[in-house]
Amino acid sequence: MLIDRYELEALLANVVAAGDRVFTAGAIADDTSLDVAGQTRQALADVDKYLALCGSNKRQVLMAVIWLADIRLRDEMNGAWIEWVDPAQLPARACIEAKMAHPRCLVEIAIIAARSRASLHTTARAALDCLPGTYTVPSSGASQCTTYHSNRCKCRSLQPSARADR
Repeated sequence: MLIDRYELEALLANVVAAGDRVFTAGAIADDTSLDVAGQTRQALADVDKYLALCGSNKRQVLMAVIWLADIRLRDEMNGAWIEWVDPAQLPARACIEAKMAHPRCLVEIAIIAARSRASLHTTARAALDCLPGTYTVPSSGASQCTTYHSNRCKCRSLQPSARADR
């Protein structure tokens, strides 16, 4: 099975594509001074970006899990959710109150989505054909592709721990 990890951080990949499924980590807002609707919009913008990296989109979302710092914020969060979600392609969804890791974070959203077989081939081909000149040198000193962040990308050979086939 082809497994690609994108938007890598020290502890996690923000999105993982495995076969015809896409899994996002919990997306949160960059600006925690916003109200819950604003934070929800920012988190969903990240979800859109993560899904696009894997050849998917919000119409292919199968399941959403939403954590709220206070369940009484649900109606306000739902307003931003309804703006974003495709009403003709509603996913299964859970909304849960939870203590957040950051006290000003009001919402976190994780998604499971499908992706088409055509996007599997397109994403894999693009990752293997990473263009020269798209590299950065993170503080660790290892070369990293800033275009695809894929475990199949040729430029990833210096980071074996991120590869799914090892």
